Amino acid sequence: MPQRPKSPDISRSPSHSAGHEERLKRVLLHERGLGYSDKAVIGGLDSLIRSFATDIAWLNNIPPRQSRPYAALGPGERQIWVEKVLQRIGNQPTAAPARQPVARPGAPPPARRAARRAARRAAAATAPAAGDRADLIDQNRTVNE
Repeated sequence: MPQRPKSPDISRSPSHSAGHEERLKRVLLHERGLGYSDKAVIGGLDSLIRSFATDIAWLNNIPPRQSRPYAALGPGERQIWVEKVLQRIGNQPTAAPARQPVARPGAPPPARRAARRAARRAAAATAPAAGDRADLIDQNRTVNE
């Protein structure tokens, strides 16, 4: 059986590495948008960093992540690391953007929370007082008996 010729190893080519850097840049921008929560990719950023280790070896030398996994960093350290990597990749300003407050996971958007709060207040204002409720319950029992 004839042997197939080996295809060139594109994983080490400069254009392949540039593709990894572009993908990493997109993921880190997404991570920034998520408030550095380590949820930009399934398995966390550490799995992505490991997969790029041979092509982007300098990733492991950026402080404060040199000897620790990304997941072990605090939010402030994650922000520092992400911004330094984005700077190194290029196309990023040197100053980090102002950090937006991060919503609690599973919490409704602020507008919906405000609407719910207003509805609860309105319902509380029109609800009968505790003594009135007891009278209504007694009246209901009398009618049903």
